[in-house]
Amino acid sequence: MILSKEKKQEYFFHISAIILIILLCCVNIRRLDYIAVLNDEFGYWSTAASIAGYDWTSLISETPYYSWGYSILLVPIILIFPTPEVWYKAAIGLNIVFLIGSYFLCIAIGKKWFSVKYNNKIIFIASLIAIIYPSNITYAQVAWSETLLIFLMWLATYLMISLEEHFTYLKLIVEIFVFVYMYVVHVRSIGIIIVGILSLFFIIIKNKKSMVVFAGVLIFFVIGYLLNNVVKQYQITEFWANSNISNINNVAIDGTTISTYLYRVLSSLRLLIESFGAKLIYLLVGTGFTLFIVIVQFSKEIFYNFRKKKLLTSNCIGKFFCVFASIAMLGLCSLQMLNWQERKDIIVYARYMENAIGPIIFMGVMYSVIFIKSTRVGVIISALLFAVGIKSVYWRIERATGYFNSICSPVFGAFYDFCYKDVKKTIILIAVLSCFLVVVYYISTFIKSNKVRYSLVLLVMVAYYIFIGNKAGIYMNDARQYFDSNTVPIMREIRQNYNDTTVYYVKNVETDPYSVNPKYLQYMIPNISILLVEQKDLCDIWEEGIVILTNPKDLSSEEYMKNKKDDVYKIQETSMLNMYVISSH
Repeated sequence: MILSKEKKQEYFFHISAIILIILLCCVNIRRLDYIAVLNDEFGYWSTAASIAGYDWTSLISETPYYSWGYSILLVPIILIFPTPEVWYKAAIGLNIVFLIGSYFLCIAIGKKWFSVKYNNKIIFIASLIAIIYPSNITYAQVAWSETLLIFLMWLATYLMISLEEHFTYLKLIVEIFVFVYMYVVHVRSIGIIIVGILSLFFIIIKNKKSMVVFAGVLIFFVIGYLLNNVVKQYQITEFWANSNISNINNVAIDGTTISTYLYRVLSSLRLLIESFGAKLIYLLVGTGFTLFIVIVQFSKEIFYNFRKKKLLTSNCIGKFFCVFASIAMLGLCSLQMLNWQERKDIIVYARYMENAIGPIIFMGVMYSVIFIKSTRVGVIISALLFAVGIKSVYWRIERATGYFNSICSPVFGAFYDFCYKDVKKTIILIAVLSCFLVVVYYISTFIKSNKVRYSLVLLVMVAYYIFIGNKAGIYMNDARQYFDSNTVPIMREIRQNYNDTTVYYVKNVETDPYSVNPKYLQYMIPNISILLVEQKDLCDIWEEGIVILTNPKDLSSEEYMKNKKDDVYKIQETSMLNMYVISSH
């Protein structure tokens, strides 16, 4: 089979795009050997490890609840690969597969929306831009559910558009399964799911199907919800040992949850508005100021089709799903993370909404090179909102207590860490780059040559995302460097000399309420169960050869071990854990 020149160029671009995605995700691969984000990663891995036959119960019971949807994908990794270091790299590889899959789904979506009029190369580049969104690259370097949720959003979008074009019951069943699984992976996906159900309702009406079909959709969701609750209860009973801490993160769609969120809305309306506004500024920066280009163009399409009385026949349901899913997730994230005084990143916290933003970025890039009038209006609106809101964002980040957790807001975090945690310099750098983008977009609308205009916008967006993505990993690199010097030495000591020894960690709720520090170690040496023990019970387990770990900040336990100097000797001393071995007499 002889390929045409156009096909060869297409394959070359796809291979190049895949290589770029891999390189961006693997730039720190040598350091990606173990979990770094707790309690998230430990929660996911602990369920997988338990299914695979390991016993981490003592530490799992001190961990907030995490669902099983992502964990089930980690089980084969644990069973197939030999060491935790390889497990972790395999999980990163799985993240890369999700991003590559998202890239091809985006292209398929783009061809359905745009390829009738526009060159496929533009769709390819716009798809690549949507996938190398800085947060995607950052999240792909952590073994947690974020990249899976991103992929599921792309899959749900593709299926929605496909259903809109040509309805089949098989595609409807697969779409419902995707939404149910999305909920199983993480309950915060409920915003996407609610908009998805509404979109399916419109598709059923459009295709003149009976309301019995829609009732079947709802019944399927209810069955999925109930089955998930059964599995969740099994997890909590068997793996979490019904601990009180397992109630944290254990959220369900019930009266208590709904009333809690309604109370937040009514009692904290000012905080909610502040939270919503600041996270909107984050999305302006994160989408490269294309967000309102999408909103303006989408509104024009809806108004035009409504006026022509062909709203349901215009193939707008897929776009409706993407736009309103993003709005729903922005609203939910604003509601969940509104007490900005608690931590510096809370006001621009983005992780709970970014899995919905990919299709919006793609639409924004496409619209910005296609629709000149929408680009001008959208850019002006964006610039005005940014000018009004950025000072407020600066004020709140500056005055919030705690630290800035960059892994939860990678776009702002990239600038924050690059500017050595100087809030003023961070905001200035964001403002300068934002002004540059706004000027480029606006000037591009006056360029008569389509080729030049397309190239300018696309190249600027690629460079913008690669710059931010490269800086977004600073926080995680620093964290892993800290773990390298504080946990790895103890791990190596236990592996080499105490691999068949009972290991205890002295629990102290004042210095380490969730027993966090030994969880890193538990992942590194999965075959040994690290058991929790209180200081008052040390005498009950005291015997020759056992290993005892303490938190250096737990001065009481350190003093206890010091007084036992004739019976113990210290092997390792770090800022995270101290390691003692009961000596022979």
